[in-house]
Amino acid sequence: AVSSGVYRHLVRKLIAMSEPTKDYSISRQAENKIIYKLMLIGQEKCQSLIDDYNKCAKGRSMSLLWACRDTYNKSQECMHKFLNDANKAEVTRRWVDAGKPMKPDWDDLLKGIKD
Repeated sequence: AVSSGVYRHLVRKLIAMSEPTKDYSISRQAENKIIYKLMLIGQEKCQSLIDDYNKCAKGRSMSLLWACRDTYNKSQECMHKFLNDANKAEVTRRWVDAGKPMKPDWDDLLKGIKD
């Protein structure tokens, strides 16, 4: 005789096995393209902060480390709003759900992130 605990465990295992799981793994090339698109958005949205850092860094060498720290951190914080794991995962999910098209509609995939 099978105990009720073992039976419940087997039933849960069978249910879990029968539920289809979508595979969101993508090629390195596709991942790089998504990261590139997110980076472009970040550069566009954060351009003024990046320019501020570049102005600060111009003509400096060692003093760059402490003189431009604040402008660097601000530009990186701004970039991180766009180029992060959550956005990458969301765009990846949208691309896979769209059937992994060779020429995707990037405006559609980046909706909500780009805006």
